[in-house]
Amino acid sequence: MLRRNLIIALGLVLPAQAWAQPQGKTTDAEPGRAAAPAAGPAELRHANDTLAAGMSSLAMSEVAVRRASGDIRQFAEFEVAEQRDVAAVLKLRGHQAQQSIDDPTRAMVDRLTTTNAGEQLDAAYLTAQAEGHQRLLDIQQAYLREGQDPHSRAVAMLIKGRVQEHIQLIGRLRKKD
Repeated sequence: MLRRNLIIALGLVLPAQAWAQPQGKTTDAEPGRAAAPAAGPAELRHANDTLAAGMSSLAMSEVAVRRASGDIRQFAEFEVAEQRDVAAVLKLRGHQAQQSIDDPTRAMVDRLTTTNAGEQLDAAYLTAQAEGHQRLLDIQQAYLREGQDPHSRAVAMLIKGRVQEHIQLIGRLRKKD
């Protein structure tokens, strides 16, 4: 699974480098500096919505890494790594995640923190992840219908595939409980 995350991360980063100059969309005045974000409204909305959904999943998954059990803890560990990778890729394009989580996410994090570890915690986490992943899938599909920036489209396509896998995996994990 770690190998797959590495391949996905490279798949997200390499297209950015390949498309940055030919498309004329970004400039990298200094090596190692973030490129300017794609400026269209669809691209900005996609990046902001993806980062917000990812930050929500990350916050909940960090709790689950500490408190969930077995396969669900492992899923949470993969989710933490993946959300950090996606945020890093979007940061390379100049997008920044908001610094705080929204109120519904904070409420869920509080619930996960105070719920007794075990089946109830695992079920609450999986329910929240199912909802969050569906929202993230909707964000990617919406962008793929309207977005034009090749890098953002590549990111959306890769995220969409991973989210679809996660939705199936969450379904299987929920059936185990």
